Order: sequence, then structure tokens, then C-alpha cells
Amino acid sequence: MQEGGRSIHDAVRFLIDSPRTRETFKPGGGELAWIEFYARRFPESPAKDLLAAAAFNRWLGGGATVYAAPVR
Repeated sequence: MQEGGRSIHDAVRFLIDSPRTRETFKPGGGELAWIEFYARRFPESPAKDLLAAAAFNRWLGGGATVYAAPVR
């Protein structure tokens, strides 16, 4: 889906290309937990490069890395 010629992928690219993203968000921190789900859905995305540690977010119920893992 696009709005005004832009998509969620454009927003993600904007965020991960920002030099402040790597300074502000700590690996494994809850602020980046959404990337676990995004990277699972779109594995070709460079967003997965921000996943240096397992993400934990108490508002999502704990370990986002576990929740986003594929079911086997």
C-alpha cells in the first residue's frame, strides 16, 4: 500500500539511514522490537542490520525476537 507515492518501506529506510538511529537506540532495547517483525516479513530489508541483540519489549509481552521467530 502506498500513500502519496510513499510506503512503509520508505519510512523504515528513512529511520535506519538516520545517523541518530544507531546512537539513540541500543541493541536489544524495546524501541527497536518492531524491527523483529518487519525483518521477518521483509527479509531483504536492511532493517535487520540493526538487530545486533535479541529485542525485549515489556509492552509486547517480553522477547520480541522469540515472538517473531518462525514456527517449526
